[in-house]
Amino acid sequence: MVLRLSQQTLIATGSQWSCSTKSTSNWGLSMLILQSMMVLLVFQLAGELVSKAVHIPIPGPVLGMALLAAWYLLQNREPEKHMEQTVSGLLGWLGLLFVPAGVGIVANLDLLRAAWFPVTIALTVSTLSTLLITAAVMSRLKRGRA
Repeated sequence: MVLRLSQQTLIATGSQWSCSTKSTSNWGLSMLILQSMMVLLVFQLAGELVSKAVHIPIPGPVLGMALLAAWYLLQNREPEKHMEQTVSGLLGWLGLLFVPAGVGIVANLDLLRAAWFPVTIALTVSTLSTLLITAAVMSRLKRGRA
């Protein structure tokens, strides 16, 4: 997958983006990548609007992702190859989103030291709950397709 921006070219291979200065005339693929990005942003915006309108404590991007999945399920088709490639490229940079959280933890280390036990319990319970619920949902989905 290739996305040309000015004289540089971004190339997505697997889950990583790399930069190359070689010129490419693959304009059609670039437009498909931009289309995929636009679809992702539109569904994120839709999720934000639903979250704000209904006043539910679920982040807009999470609702947007659920709406996108529902859209593909209702159409009874899988995402296009260029959508998969675009998402794989974006997932390669997902780790950067954890930097602000890490900075926040370090900045509030005294508060964390004071409340370490409740934080540890909350993290343990929420992690185990997530694993159990995910396993139960996947088990039911697998039974439904078999």
